[in-house]
Amino acid sequence: MLNEYKAHVDERANQNIPPLPLDADQTSQLVDLLKAEHEESELLLHLLKERVPAGVDQAAYVKAAFLSDITTGKADSPYVSKVDAVKILGTMLGGYNIQPLIECLKIDGLGSDAADALSKTLLIFDAFNEIFELSQSNEHAKKVIDSWAEGTWFTEKSEIPEQIKLNATPSEIADHLRGYDSEQLNGLINKNIKGKMFEVIMDTRENADGDNWIAKPHPNISHPGSDSTYTNEE
Repeated sequence: MLNEYKAHVDERANQNIPPLPLDADQTSQLVDLLKAEHEESELLLHLLKERVPAGVDQAAYVKAAFLSDITTGKADSPYVSKVDAVKILGTMLGGYNIQPLIECLKIDGLGSDAADALSKTLLIFDAFNEIFELSQSNEHAKKVIDSWAEGTWFTEKSEIPEQIKLNATPSEIADHLRGYDSEQLNGLINKNIKGKMFEVIMDTRENADGDNWIAKPHPNISHPGSDSTYTNEE
């Protein structure tokens, strides 16, 4: 599986497109590899953290089940501790990670980290009732409820910068965007990226049509009044 996925990554890189995420079968094989010593452990961890879809994808189910088993002691890995498992569960946005995190609220040594993870998770649905009931007797669950009430998932986020430098690497951009929630990402895509892409397309068309007009975008993406300057070279 690992060799096949590496080949897949290389093939997609040659096409300038990212690799596909792991499917359920690939994730299951990845889990098996993580249960024993492996010379490419860093790659395995990267795949677990970054290449398995979040939410309710079947691959996410396999991932969440593995991490849940680690937190309860049913499984172990030389590369993923119980605390690591909780933190990785906390990055899965919602779905199959929620119930394992609720159970971790009750486990000594994991409750605080589970509370931090759940406090930043909004796709809770009916599990809210279970956490609220647990908060009557569990300090970590109460911390989650209090955090939601105070909106810390939003108020503690770093501010969105005015611009991302054009010389940022794809990795740097990806690292930065991981700090955005779904609402911020939708705003960035719909208000910034789509609009900027339209401007680039129009400028490119103008500069390729063979006439004497040259289009240049303003350096500041928030330039008032216009997006580009058009100059006739005659």
